[in-house]
Order: sequence, then structure tokens, then C-alpha cells
Amino acid sequence: MAGPRAYSFSALSVFEECPAQFGYKVQKKAALTTEALASGIASHTAIARYVAHCHREGIKADPDVVDPIADALELDKGRPLPEPLRVDAREVLRDFASSYVLELVRPQVELELAFDAAWSTVGWFDKAVRWRAKLDLIERVEKNRIRITDWKTGRYVPTATELEASDQLKCYAWSAAKKWPNVKVFDVALYYARQRWEHGPFEFERDEIEEFGGDLERRMARADAEKKFAPVPGDHCQRCDWRLHCPAYKAAALQEAIPEDPTELAELFLLLKARLKDVEAAVKSRAKDDPLPLRNGRLLGFVQARKWGIDDVEATVKDLLEGGVKAEVVWSKLSLSKTALGQCLATIGEKDMVGQFLDTYGSASISNNLKEHDPSPSED
Repeated sequence: MAGPRAYSFSALSVFEECPAQFGYKVQKKAALTTEALASGIASHTAIARYVAHCHREGIKADPDVVDPIADALELDKGRPLPEPLRVDAREVLRDFASSYVLELVRPQVELELAFDAAWSTVGWFDKAVRWRAKLDLIERVEKNRIRITDWKTGRYVPTATELEASDQLKCYAWSAAKKWPNVKVFDVALYYARQRWEHGPFEFERDEIEEFGGDLERRMARADAEKKFAPVPGDHCQRCDWRLHCPAYKAAALQEAIPEDPTELAELFLLLKARLKDVEAAVKSRAKDDPLPLRNGRLLGFVQARKWGIDDVEATVKDLLEGGVKAEVVWSKLSLSKTALGQCLATIGEKDMVGQFLDTYGSASISNNLKEHDPSPSED
């Protein structure tokens, strides 16, 4: 292999999750083009253009440009963006524009940083590249302090435990520290656009970041030493872009007996979940226009079901109260989710008070969900 292996936070995470995924990526095996990936790219592009527009105009928000930006989105080489992806990107941008406060202190958008093995700056596609990082938004808060914000445009939000265990923020701070050697403090945050929620910002001082560099070097060295790239089945199989190449994925549906070994049983379950997800996606795609015929003469297809929801809660409650329904009865039938509570508090800049409100006015219910998790018990 010519040159060192190149890593990024996502690439290193993929390797540590399942070496086989990373091996297929290194070998340039064909990957699945997922709708989620295409949607993420379109949404990131829309947000970047929106921030650049606001910076040029010297304003902190401009909801009027959401539709024009979404309408102008396209795929590479000028190919038209599929309408469902355009609609999705428009919704993400609308959520972002209505909730994110732009300070616009000398901002840089979607900055690509690449370094060689000596941590010297190189081109993004340079053969000597060792580490890459794309920073969505960088703002120079003070002379020796910068803020880095990474935009998350997906529907999934990790649990508090998963967020605390991730070193993604440190990876961004490390990359920025190598780019700007005179900066002393790095504030890093993740902003979930759909949920209008920010994780952070968290402060990292240069000394702390320098210590993280040694751990990063050791992890890349372990990845360098890998030769077998054996598959390690898990929940990640459902989002693996190379699962169609994986021998474990292919073999899962061929097993006749249920494994006695507990590890083999768990892995088979997770692999079959991924397989079922793919089969279900194929069925939904083909049954979209015409139902699929079954051998017994019946059909497998979509059946419409009507589900009602109240759009104007304020007017509904008002009419109920005026109609004689007791207030305590009305309040007992209304619900406020943790997410909705957080969104309400975010409008007054008090998102961190969610826990206090839950402790004072809420209660927790416990459910047992069958999913992959760390051995040590934790509380979300």
C-alpha cells in the first residue's frame, strides 16, 4: 500500500466498531449509497450556504432565504437533487435557521484540515495524508480562543452515556490545535439541527488536547497493524455501507440451527436484524406502486390507516374548558415529552434545566430494550 493509512474520527470509529467495515473501505469495495447519507450531505450543504449568506449580509438570521437555498441544491456535476431529499434538507435548514444563534465572529464554514504523520498541514487528497477533519463552523471568539460547532442533521440523537463516551469533540479540538498553534482554548459543540438542541460547548485547553494526541497515535497504530479485518457483528450492521460484502452477513440467513454459544447467538440476532431491515426496505420500495402477490392468492402491500392528531392545541383546550370540561381533566390528558420540554426551555436559553423540571414535575418509566450496550450499568 502506497503511503500511510489515512484516518478521521469517523474512519477510526468504523475500525474500532468493526475492522471489516474499515477493510472494505480501504480496499475501495463498492459501498451502498444510503438515503440517510445523501440527505446528510444535502442538509450540510444547505446549512453551510445559509451561514455564509448571513455572514455576507452581517445578520444573525434570515428565514426568508431557506426556500431559495433549498431550491438551489443539486447533486455533484449539476445532477438534480431528488425531491424527497430536497424536502428533507429544507426541513432541516428551517429548524436550524429558527433555532441556532449565529454569532458570526470571523466564521469559517466547512473547513477541511489534513495532516501528515508529522502533523504538518498537507492537502486533503495528498498521498502523505494521515489525519483528516472537516470542521463545520469555526468562530474566533477571542484572540486565543476559538469555537468549533459540528452540525448533526440526522434523526438519531445518542444517549447521554454514548455522548460522554465519544471522543469526537476532542478529535475536533486536536485537529484545530494542530492548525492554530497559538490558540489556547477550544470550545467544541455538537448541534442537532432537527432537534434544535446543542450538546456543549465543552472547553478544552491546549495542554489537555496535547495529552489526547498520544492516545490518538496509539489507536491509529493499532489500526495500521490490522491485517485480517475480521467482521465483528453488532447493532452497527444495520448501518454498515459494506454489509453486502460481509461473509458473516451472508451466512446469517443460511444457519439451520440456533447457536448454543451465547456470543454466536447474539451476533446472529444482530446480523438478522440488519438483513431484515434490508429486506423490508426492498419490499417497501417494490410495493410502493403495486402490492406483491403471495402464493396463497393474498397480497403484501400498503394498507391505509388514518391517524388523527391535534394541530391547534391552544384552541382545542380553550373550547374544552369553555364547554365545561374541568381543567384538571384536560391537563391530565395532555402530555409533554422530554424532547418537547427541552425545546420549550431552549427558547429562553435554559435547556440545561430539563433535568430539574423532570425531577420536579415528572416521573420515569423503565422498559427493557434488547440492544447492544456496554457491560457496566448506566443511567441515561
